[in-house]
Amino acid sequence: GSSGSVKFPAGTVVTKKDGGSFAFYKMLAQSYDISDRTTNGRSHGVVGTLRTGIPGIDLTFSQPVTVSVNVGEQYNGKKLKIQSLDENGNQWADENLCTVSDGQCSFTVNHATYFLVSTDTSGLLPSTLPITGDHER
Repeated sequence: GSSGSVKFPAGTVVTKKDGGSFAFYKMLAQSYDISDRTTNGRSHGVVGTLRTGIPGIDLTFSQPVTVSVNVGEQYNGKKLKIQSLDENGNQWADENLCTVSDGQCSFTVNHATYFLVSTDTSGLLPSTLPITGDHER
């Protein structure tokens, strides 16, 4: 299956940080390898990732855009934490929480970036999921 999707309401204007707009067909929505990004400030238990936007270009949206990340139906009904990392950022920021439905964690954002979805408690984690990065003791 796909890693996720991004849905734009009619009339959404997408602008680049340095000015100008761009065509929607180039919009990126794909999973990525978390180990390629800094893990500074990231919580454990990542169950889904989605990158939106265009590499190297900071994009903002004129109204909330719905992002859905496939995390699997085993998380249905559970609340998961969403974090984001800006294109050239080095610190993950808390976005909000989602309640999983039909295996999807859906939330709205006003900017394109890297997103990750994680379980807050290690007890919800599948034991097979590798945990990378530094652990706080």
